[in-house]
Amino acid sequence: MSTPPWLESGIRTLTFSRLVDLSHTVSPSIPQWPGDPAVTFADVARLEEDGFFLRGFSMGEHSATHMNAPASFHPGGATIESYEPGALVAPTTVMDMSVHASANPDYALSVDDVNDWERVHGRVPDGSVILLHTGWQQKWGDPGRYLGTDGSGCPHFPGFGIEAARYLLSERGAAGLGIDTHGLEPGSTRGFP
Repeated sequence: MSTPPWLESGIRTLTFSRLVDLSHTVSPSIPQWPGDPAVTFADVARLEEDGFFLRGFSMGEHSATHMNAPASFHPGGATIESYEPGALVAPTTVMDMSVHASANPDYALSVDDVNDWERVHGRVPDGSVILLHTGWQQKWGDPGRYLGTDGSGCPHFPGFGIEAARYLLSERGAAGLGIDTHGLEPGSTRGFP
């Protein structure tokens, strides 16, 4: 893997102005994509009997907060273990589109939305990870609301439109895309564009 542009200077000091906890507790009741393996926990050792507590757990690798590597969708694509640790640390740009998402659960970020955001906040910095804030994390505790699945089984949650994703990656040099929903594209999108 090549050195990310923000590390090319040889400076490898991590600085930040704010730390944001994006974690959720993993439990058997977290929102799961239909067909994903269930989250399970099993006690292996108990404090009273064994002198220490130990649990094993199992879950699908696409459950909860996770990173998809290109190999998830492209034969021969990079796998998670092929990334150098420094490549996984990058500046972050948060685009708050929660107003759009609250009005339309199938909202898809567009190139126009990116341009409008840039008029207010300035150009997206080259090499940053773009996090799309939709407000959906507030629904995490209710899997039905989080996935927004309708009567026909189709999920409804906001995401990146394909043209906006391409624009951010190719025209703005984004290092990656992230979101607070169950997938990068809107839930009603068929396939994995």
